[in-house]
Amino acid sequence: MADEDKRHGMEEVPRQRPDVNDWPKGVRKIGMDELDCLGIDKHGGFYWQGKQVNVKHVVLTFGQKMYALVGITAAALVAMSAIVQGVVTYNQWACTVHWMAICPP
Repeated sequence: MADEDKRHGMEEVPRQRPDVNDWPKGVRKIGMDELDCLGIDKHGGFYWQGKQVNVKHVVLTFGQKMYALVGITAAALVAMSAIVQGVVTYNQWACTVHWMAICPP
């Protein structure tokens, strides 16, 4: 039964490899004898010795949301203009080699 629960848990929560180079100074890896203290649930909740670890969620201010909206809008406009430029350039080139395109008379 324990093996079945373990396989089921691994399917719901896949393993991830840590990048210890990004950790703050003074933080270390957990030793092999400490691994039984850690847990994770299927929703990504993190547990230490059966108690859920509180994780702070970032809430953006109105101004930050507006900056994000402006940035996303600008990125979308740049992407659309690149697509339009690509289509126009293809059309001009396709007309010169007599491929399928909308060519001026």
